[in-house]
Amino acid sequence: METSGRTMQTLKTLDPSPTSFLNALLREYSGWTICREAAPGALTSCQAEEHAASGATAQKKLLVLPLRASGLSAYIGLKHRSAAGRHCFYDPVLLGREPRSARPIDLTALASLILHEPEIVGEVSAAGRATFLGRLLDSQESLADALDYRRGELDALFTRPLSFIEAEQALLLGHPVHPTPKSHDELSQEEVRALAPEFAAAFPLRWMLVHRERLDAGGTEDLPLRQALTDLIASDDAFPAHSLTLIENAPTHLPMPMHPWQAEHLLAQSGIKAMLANGDLIDLGTPGSSFHPTSSVRTLYAEHADYMLKFSLSVRLTNSVRVLLPKEWERGKQIHQLFATPLWQEISKRFPSFRILSEPVHMALKDSQGATIRESAVLFRQNPFKRDAALHTEVLATLCQDHPEGGCSRITALIRRIALREGRSEAAASLLWFDRFLKVVLAPFLQIHADYGLLFGAHQQNTVLSLQEDYPLRVYYRDCQGTGHSDSAHEVLKSYLPGIGGEAQNTVSDELGDRLYGYYLIVNNLFNVIASIAQGGSTDEASLFASLREFLLKLREEGLRDPRFVTKLLEEETLWSKGNFLTCLRDINESHEGQDQLAVYVPMANPIYAPSNAETSTPRMPEARLAKTG
Repeated sequence: METSGRTMQTLKTLDPSPTSFLNALLREYSGWTICREAAPGALTSCQAEEHAASGATAQKKLLVLPLRASGLSAYIGLKHRSAAGRHCFYDPVLLGREPRSARPIDLTALASLILHEPEIVGEVSAAGRATFLGRLLDSQESLADALDYRRGELDALFTRPLSFIEAEQALLLGHPVHPTPKSHDELSQEEVRALAPEFAAAFPLRWMLVHRERLDAGGTEDLPLRQALTDLIASDDAFPAHSLTLIENAPTHLPMPMHPWQAEHLLAQSGIKAMLANGDLIDLGTPGSSFHPTSSVRTLYAEHADYMLKFSLSVRLTNSVRVLLPKEWERGKQIHQLFATPLWQEISKRFPSFRILSEPVHMALKDSQGATIRESAVLFRQNPFKRDAALHTEVLATLCQDHPEGGCSRITALIRRIALREGRSEAAASLLWFDRFLKVVLAPFLQIHADYGLLFGAHQQNTVLSLQEDYPLRVYYRDCQGTGHSDSAHEVLKSYLPGIGGEAQNTVSDELGDRLYGYYLIVNNLFNVIASIAQGGSTDEASLFASLREFLLKLREEGLRDPRFVTKLLEEETLWSKGNFLTCLRDINESHEGQDQLAVYVPMANPIYAPSNAETSTPRMPEARLAKTG
């Protein structure tokens, strides 16, 4: 297809913002088609094909998105067509009545047209359109600003070995299947530059002395609150002596760390001002060393510290306002308590490469009526990534991240190094790396779920890998907010930890658990690995899915207490994915306590499924439309 004298084969890769927008939309809306090029440099009439396939022929295909309300269509060249649901496109997106006369259109204009398409989005109010487009523009500008800021580092960020925090802050693009992955409601662009990981931010904590009667706080039996605070402060050689003296001379108060934005947000409130005025709250300022925001923005890390700190931030990031709830800090404590049981000793022995970072301590302010101020909360998370232990340790999302200028991802760079070092083909190295990933990462999550009923929301941003000679060596799961267990396992787990579930409110039905696990562990985590490896060009998705099917069949044959979930992956034609486009468009706050978790899920074709008579068969695309919006 010719555009300004260039053929599709020479066009550059589509920019990250429209790529993530389109991938989110196409996962939830099925009214698009794939057409073949009639000849290099020219597109004539298109013949629609089936909706799922990938591989070498993707370069000669065009995605057509009809916009019937305007009588036009969007035409997008496909660089990589992904059964895993993360496509790669050519720039530019074109708009017209037919391909030959179509002209480039930018993301904001395309989104505006889509929001007036009832067949795609239903009826959207003017206010809803304005909110969505505002977030879209904010995300685009933030991403462009970050890429400009880090441009001199891009080659290094995608090729050289990274430490834990370097990898966290190298996640420049955010969620690859979300329409507004870098929107930051309530934050100005200046605040984003000062506080966000993609700008390599670093800043000290804000410390307060809080009267004990105004604290909702606690630890666990083996890690009481005071010990955790002592450990955190003592680990910082830069914490000044005069601040220590103030703490020691206030026996009725305890020190409490705050995120600087969180502190400023709270200090503007009348109730917090009253606490300062009557001495219940004493502002110590910002003593001590700098902490670094991790990829989650609100969780801060310092190499010296025994704990990472996860704060409530009254800011909407992607789909949620990031305010911690009491049930979430109870989950962290329950995981920590589980570590002391014979059950976890058995799990640790079976899966020595598997780790969970518990969150055994929480702190939050209480108002004058004794109610917990959730906006003030902080969780203490175990930090095993100190000094040398932080080397060659990377969040999976950074490994899978597309290069913003069309280069190779970090996962592809690993595979190429392995191929060169070991004298293998890149295809062989890809399958070896993927096999190691399945054994080190996927197997423990699946087996612990099947044999013990435990669930971990292991999406790619909550999965951290330690690497040895570029292969996965160990996996760390973080964020106890996303932990739970199935109804069917509750009685057995209760015999080890009588209070499990309870205040943590994380006992879920088997059906809900399967849907959540199917999205977080399989669609968001595993499928992104497959898409990233395939996009690197060393092997195709069909080979990776065949390897995955073989692995799952063997895992089931070797024996699982409850093989139901693995069987669903192998034998059901449909999986469930979080509908990030729909959730963002509807302005749904996922973290709201009354939110129906299943309401934001949509069906997607299961590329693991293959009929027995057709191992490489293309799964059927489920009929799906974005639900009506108001």
